[in-house]
Amino acid sequence: MTELIIEVEDKSILASLKKILSNLDGVKVRKNTTRKKTGIELALEDVEAGRVSEWNSVDEMFDTILEK
Repeated sequence: MTELIIEVEDKSILASLKKILSNLDGVKVRKNTTRKKTGIELALEDVEAGRVSEWNSVDEMFDTILEK
């Protein structure tokens, strides 16, 4: 099975497009499902966005955290 993803900017044509595609033999129109991001994906996004902190020691980390 081959999957084809179609991005539609004009939502007004979406209903008719779904109807046309479902009338084709061997074509299924599936509901759009969003996948929940994994922890590593979220962590990598934090790194890319610069939302990370660095400490020289564990003691320095706890001192900084407990001050807040």
